[in-house]
Amino acid sequence: MNCARKLQPTCDVTVFEASDGVGGRVRSDRERGYVFDRGFAVFLEAYEESREALDYDALRLRPFQPGALICRDGEQQFVGDPLRRPQDLLPSLRAPVGSLADKLRAGVLRTACLALDAARIRDGAWTRSSTNARDFLSDKVGVGPLLLDAFFEPFFRGVFLSRLDEQDPRVWLLAFRALSAAPTSLPEDGIGAVAEQLAASVDVRLNAKVDAVREGSIDVNGETLAFDRVVVAVDGPALPKLLPDIRPVQARASTCVYFSLDAKDLPTQLPIILLIPGDDGPLNNVCFPSNVQASYAPKGRALCSATIIDSLTDVPDDVETAARSHLAELFPDANVGSWTFERLYRVPFAQPRQQLDKPDLEGSPTYSDSIYVCGDHLTDPSLNGALASGRRAAAACLKSLRVRGGATPPLRDYATKFEAPSSVSYAPIGVVRSPYVERHGTPRQATVGDDAATGVIALNPEFRGSLKSLDGFDYVWVLAHMHLQTGKLRRFQIKPPRGEERHGVFATRAPHRPSPISLSALKLVAVDEEKLELTVQGLDLLDGTPVLDVKPYVPYYDAFPDARAGWVDELDDEPDG
Repeated sequence: MNCARKLQPTCDVTVFEASDGVGGRVRSDRERGYVFDRGFAVFLEAYEESREALDYDALRLRPFQPGALICRDGEQQFVGDPLRRPQDLLPSLRAPVGSLADKLRAGVLRTACLALDAARIRDGAWTRSSTNARDFLSDKVGVGPLLLDAFFEPFFRGVFLSRLDEQDPRVWLLAFRALSAAPTSLPEDGIGAVAEQLAASVDVRLNAKVDAVREGSIDVNGETLAFDRVVVAVDGPALPKLLPDIRPVQARASTCVYFSLDAKDLPTQLPIILLIPGDDGPLNNVCFPSNVQASYAPKGRALCSATIIDSLTDVPDDVETAARSHLAELFPDANVGSWTFERLYRVPFAQPRQQLDKPDLEGSPTYSDSIYVCGDHLTDPSLNGALASGRRAAAACLKSLRVRGGATPPLRDYATKFEAPSSVSYAPIGVVRSPYVERHGTPRQATVGDDAATGVIALNPEFRGSLKSLDGFDYVWVLAHMHLQTGKLRRFQIKPPRGEERHGVFATRAPHRPSPISLSALKLVAVDEEKLELTVQGLDLLDGTPVLDVKPYVPYYDAFPDARAGWVDELDDEPDG
């Protein structure tokens, strides 16, 4: 779906979906006030591809509490993340799941991985001497077997549906870095809301099964359709059916069982994942998603998600009974016998099996001159990997259309007169040094007066000579990139802080915009051509904000004192933007 979105601005794109809804493995069912994700799934907010492709605000995310409850020996042992929640330090240190030295080593890794570059992780720069994730943790990081088996093993079995010694250390470190960098969350409408948001702007044909793919055409529901380019985005096992000379992709399967229960019978109120070390029962992990997002269950009720990893256990014939029995052992006081069985999802291809000898994590999307392939089987098995694979397939497809002399794609009406770029990028010319270090308390608009904040625009060294003659101006326009804005804007009417009505985003000066660019008129206090620094007053920018451009404010061109201010003029008090 991300591939289609990337192609959409330039080409006429049609997505053919064999099922009755979009999402595949990223899909949710909603019934009787419950939200059932088709297999246990979480949303990692730190993933770079997700941040670029998705509108986080529209997903209405709610975070899990960092860490996990480890269920063993009839107890729930808590392991948290003291860097995010300092109050969790002592309980985490006291938990009998590893030595103090092991926990300190894990903490050092958790801190250090945030400074690691994702591209270098993919290249294997940090894990080259390790054959698998367990080898990396034990030999390179020095984590002992008790913490490995009690926490890391069940936690990442739940992430990658395989043991640590079957996980690529590069893939493992990418996931650990993402888990450490930002919250793990659930969308209000379930994980399926991710796929639905991606599909909203794309022409999707449901119940349209593709039976064959050839150069220049495909067969859909018995009908042959011609296309200049075809992108095959199917699960690994289905790929050889359409492209027979591609080697089958081995799968990791999982089974997810849902029970509903009275909220008073919850064994924990925490919005946290529960891990089950060892092999004493079929379940690997349990979650109560309604503790994270209240929308997952009706008021007064709760939802339990219990996961079986098929490759690590013999899945019983009567999954419901086996799962309920294991839950009763884990939570003897939770009245599990009264819980209501809701749904069972068997996911035969939940993830592609990782190849430990894979030299490159980013497989080529090019199958032929007109056929391309995307999916997480080409890269790391994650939502981030799937989105990245789609982006790379779209780029390869567009390159072939423009460079190889292939057929010209059907252009949109607005692109027939000129070749407009589908995206633009700029390098910052400098950075803001501001007294404001967090959004709260930062002015919504550039301000004037003696009490207005003073800061510095520090330009990059290559712009020496660029400030000549600027000291003769009283004000400057500063264009900056709002680097902390996450996701893409999907709702184009907003309610400003002042007034009761909603207005189109382009009729406001709201900071959350389709393109996160700010425009500030700042008083120029001093110009230091030697240091390449501008001292400015009236800042409304955070410290560290990248600066895109600086222009002099010229009253003759820039000031219109008699101009109308639309709905702002109708406010009773003095307008502040």
